[in-house]
Amino acid sequence: MTGIAGPVHDVPATAPDNGRLPAATGHPTLSPRDLDPIIRFAAELCSADGAAFAQPLPGGGHLLVARTGIVPEQLPPGPDEGLHADGISWVADLDAGSQGLGAALAAAGIAARFLAEAPVIDDGGQCAGVLFLIAAAPRPAGLTMVERHGLELLAGQILGLIRLARARANEARQTQRLRARQARLTDSRRKLAELYRSAPVGLYMLDRRLRCRQINPRMIAMLGISGRENAPLPAGFNALMAPAHRHVIERGETLTDLPVEYLRDGADAGDPPREFLASLFPLRRRDGRTLGLIGAALDVTAALAQERRLREAEERYRLALGATRDAIWDWDLAHDRIIWSDGIQSQFGHMLAGNETPVDWWTAHVHDDDRARVVADLQAKIDGTALHWSAEYRFARADGSYAMVLDRGTLIRDEHGRVIRAIGAILDQSERKAAEAELRETQEDLLRVSRLTAMGAVASTLAHELNQPLTACANYLALLRTPKAEAEDGQYIRLMAAERATAEILRASEIVRRIRRFASTGELSRRPEPLAPVIWRAWESVRQLPGAQGMQFEVRIDSPAAIAAIDRVQIEQVLNNLMRNAVEAMAGRPDRRLVIAAMRVGEQSVIRIADNGPGLTAEMKTHLFEPFRTTKASGLGLGLPLCRTIVEAHGGRIWAEDGADGGTVFAISLPEDVPGQAEPAAAT
Repeated sequence: MTGIAGPVHDVPATAPDNGRLPAATGHPTLSPRDLDPIIRFAAELCSADGAAFAQPLPGGGHLLVARTGIVPEQLPPGPDEGLHADGISWVADLDAGSQGLGAALAAAGIAARFLAEAPVIDDGGQCAGVLFLIAAAPRPAGLTMVERHGLELLAGQILGLIRLARARANEARQTQRLRARQARLTDSRRKLAELYRSAPVGLYMLDRRLRCRQINPRMIAMLGISGRENAPLPAGFNALMAPAHRHVIERGETLTDLPVEYLRDGADAGDPPREFLASLFPLRRRDGRTLGLIGAALDVTAALAQERRLREAEERYRLALGATRDAIWDWDLAHDRIIWSDGIQSQFGHMLAGNETPVDWWTAHVHDDDRARVVADLQAKIDGTALHWSAEYRFARADGSYAMVLDRGTLIRDEHGRVIRAIGAILDQSERKAAEAELRETQEDLLRVSRLTAMGAVASTLAHELNQPLTACANYLALLRTPKAEAEDGQYIRLMAAERATAEILRASEIVRRIRRFASTGELSRRPEPLAPVIWRAWESVRQLPGAQGMQFEVRIDSPAAIAAIDRVQIEQVLNNLMRNAVEAMAGRPDRRLVIAAMRVGEQSVIRIADNGPGLTAEMKTHLFEPFRTTKASGLGLGLPLCRTIVEAHGGRIWAEDGADGGTVFAISLPEDVPGQAEPAAAT
């Protein structure tokens, strides 16, 4: 009965331990409940003392799945005591000689002999187990033909149970695999649906007739429509994409990165179109027939706009670099490198490979006398919180000469405040610095020329300026020859005339000395002086003029403004000139009035000289302080220009304005202090 059960063999009595069982694996373990009736019937059929069915194990040993006439507790312990449960016991490998079943039973005190065995052979020719019988005493005659045939039938029945168990096991495995496959398919569909809904690109699905079957929320938003996931595509988008859709359906080809400009339906006339990149993928059956397509669209409107802005910015930057002569630099602090514009070559002659250098190259080209200062200042700005840096220094050209440059940069900091990048420009100021130096020299030359020119004018009017003290001196000396002075009681008159004549001579000498120093150096001997004595001395000289006789004279001095930092003789000469002009302007008027006021305005002391003469015309005001312009028949027009030169040399200002009641007001403003001097000189 090969294929159902192997032939039954008698076990010779002389071989108690060699019940050989071929090892076989991969068969399902049978249930003792199904096998017990077969085992008991086999023992009764063959009048055996015991029977069992043994199945081999992959790791060695056998399972006694069902047994009768064998007590489990009499068997040696197996590797797992649980193998004795539910009628299943473990025994040592029946192929192991001394470890055979007979030895195991003998060790348990059971005098047993194998009576017969019936191997159960599967369809593949492998042993799925052995049905065997044992007897306490040997039976030399063996089994009868009926017993042998019955035992074979029972072995075949066991094989049927094995086949049934295998079929059930296969069915269970198939069911398990099918359920697992269905679970994976369900999970994949769920993930696909979630991906479809949350995809960062727009997705839509069309059938063969180009009807929209599904559209994801991203695509709905991109097209500016409202509806469910099966909403139709807008007519405008359909019209744009129809040729590509038909191409994919008819030819089954994939199209990628199609540029699409789509103006949303209902958009205003001034709205720009949306720009998409679209890809189309055919959906095919197993036989290759195209069922429809899937479209994917990416809205690149913002990205393209940003790219255009970037190109425009780069173009502006390129044009700016071409328009400027500066050497633009970009310093990457993390990698210690500076990238230079072409200005580093055009301005300084340095030809650099890739226009890139380490920062040490720059510091090496800073002049030795400037390097420590410039580097320390830059490092301080980097270590601090500054966002800008600038410095002037000398920078080496390629030919070894140095250019005077202005270097300005912006410091870029990260979120932690560390400087990671700096961008700036080096401007070659050599020509401008040279021009400034030349201008300063020219200005100094012009200043010297102007002083000499002014002194030429002063020389022309020096006799006029000295005429006042010399005339006064002559008058005082003439007084000595009057009868009153020559009388015996005229001693006071003689002394007074001599003192005043001497004072006028000294004043004339001081005028000459200070004008000479001003002409040669432009310097003044300034110190804080009380204004009242200066004003009174100037008036003392003017009141000797014939036109001053009978004129009203008033002085108003505000106490806080009574001091100014002046060269006393020079300012006295200015006041003398302005007062004399006022007296001459009021000549011939019956009501002549001269008012001099001194006051403080801010940090300046202001002296105002007001007359009630005819005033100034518009033409006169325009050319008032220009040399050689005068309304006097015998004048040279140098008095007011000289006054302005002296006042401006004091750091002050002179101007003219109309009086409140007519006439003219001349005003001068003078600084209150000279740096380094705090105490005023004593009045004399």
